[in-house]
Amino acid sequence: ESRWRTDQSTATFVVAANDSTALAKAKADYVADGTSDETEINSALAALPAGGGTVLLLPGTYTVDGAIDVNTNEKLIGLSEASVTITIPNSHNTDINIIDVNGASDIELSGFTVDGNKANQTAGIMRGIYNVTATDSNHYIHNLIVQNMENDGMIDGADNKTIENVKVLSNGETFGHGISISISGTDNVLITDSIISGNAGNGIDNSNSSVTDFVISNNVVGSNGGRGISTTAHSI
Repeated sequence: ESRWRTDQSTATFVVAANDSTALAKAKADYVADGTSDETEINSALAALPAGGGTVLLLPGTYTVDGAIDVNTNEKLIGLSEASVTITIPNSHNTDINIIDVNGASDIELSGFTVDGNKANQTAGIMRGIYNVTATDSNHYIHNLIVQNMENDGMIDGADNKTIENVKVLSNGETFGHGISISISGTDNVLITDSIISGNAGNGIDNSNSSVTDFVISNNVVGSNGGRGISTTAHSI
């Protein structure tokens, strides 16, 4: 059971960054060391009970060189996208999906920034949030920033997905979409109240002609290298 006993008591396990305050580290269940911080985050996620739960990231910078694996019925929550950053080291130059939710259902991501550090990479396929399995997934992704990825900011095929109040900015070096919804069988997608800007490819890309109930509402989409919104969906 978590030792966290303040107003974040609903969190099952708490992770502090290497540069979190001493007080935050003292209250955390896991403390990252600034290198391969996915190890501590994944340990916290793996320690959740079988029915799932929440891992809370305390303010600071988490540097990862492997995927953070969020599984079914799990929530990865930061205190705010302004205070919690997940990034990759300089010259990583190897394929990586920073947040991997592939095949997971009933997940929530909120309250942090994913930064791909693309200015300091020269090779590798690097995506921010990744899922290519179209299932009855129930993904809720909100209050996030996904920026500076070498490739796509988000590629997600989950059914019953809400992407709300996110900023997807400056992803793709020569090509890469902001948000890509391209998996056959994906249905019931809502993208709302978000800013998708400065991406090398399309801002929002859907090449799945079979998607139904695809709603894009109240977003700011501009200054992308391709189209703002590109879709072959027959029901929008």
